[in-house]
Amino acid sequence: MALAAIALVPAVCLAAAHMVATGKASGLASAVGGGEVALPTTTWLGGLPATAIAGVVVAAIYAAPWIVDGVDQAGPIGLGVVGVAALAAGAWATSVAPRSYPLAMREVAALDRQIHAHLEIHPPTMIERLVRDRLGAAAPIHDRLARLVRRRYPLVVFAGAAGGATLVIIGLARPAELVAWLGVVTAALGFLAGWLVRALTRPPLELPRLTATLPVSEQSVATARTAYVATWAVMFALVPSTIAVALSGRPLAASITAAAGALAGLLLGHLTR
Repeated sequence: MALAAIALVPAVCLAAAHMVATGKASGLASAVGGGEVALPTTTWLGGLPATAIAGVVVAAIYAAPWIVDGVDQAGPIGLGVVGVAALAAGAWATSVAPRSYPLAMREVAALDRQIHAHLEIHPPTMIERLVRDRLGAAAPIHDRLARLVRRRYPLVVFAGAAGGATLVIIGLARPAELVAWLGVVTAALGFLAGWLVRALTRPPLELPRLTATLPVSEQSVATARTAYVATWAVMFALVPSTIAVALSGRPLAASITAAAGALAGLLLGHLTR
C-alpha cells in the first residue's frame, strides 16, 4: 500500500489530468455511451484515482489471511499485482511527466475559471443560518465563513463529525481504556478547533486588506469568527463529549479527561504554525 501511495496513485492522477487536458476523457465517455453520455471533466480527476486506490484496498483485503498468519498462499499474488502495477505506473509517469504535466496543470487549473466548473459552494446549513440570523451586523461575515470553510477545507466538517461520532461510540462501548480513548479523541477535536481559530484569520478564508475596505467593523468580524468556531465546537465536541460522559459509567473521570484533552489540543492547535 505504501508503494501504491508513492507510485501508483500519483501516476493515475497524472493520467486523469492528461485525459482531461487533451480531451480524451470526453471522447472516451462519448465512445462508451454512444454520444449520449457526457460526464463532467472533473469527474475523471477524482474517479480514476479513487478507482485505483479502491483496487489497492481490495488487494490488501484479499491478502489479509496471508499477512496475518501466513495461510492462503494466494495472498502474495494480489500484493504482487499491486506492486508491479505501481512500479510500471511510476516509471511511465516519470517518463511522460516532463511533456504532460505542464499542459495538464494549466488545463486543470483553468477549470476553476470556466463558467461551467462546479465549484461546490453551498449555502449555510440550518444550524449555521440559525446562528447567523442572531448575529446582527456580523451576519454577512458569518455567512461568508460558512460557505468558504466547506469549500476550502471540507475535511473540517467531516473530521468533526467523525470525531463526534467516535465519542458517542466510546460512551456506548465503555472500553477498558475509556480514559485513554476519550483523551485522544477530545485532544484531536481540540487541536482542530484551535487550528480553525487561526485559519479563519488567514488567507484564503480571510484577506485582511480586503476586509478592511468593507463597511464592517473589526468587532463584527471577530464576533462572526467566534460564533463559527463556537458552533463547530458545540456540534462536534461539546455535545458528543457530554453524551459520552453520560454513557461511560465513570462520569467524573470521563469528564475530567475530556476537558483536559480538549484544552490541551486547543492550545496546541492554536499555537502550531
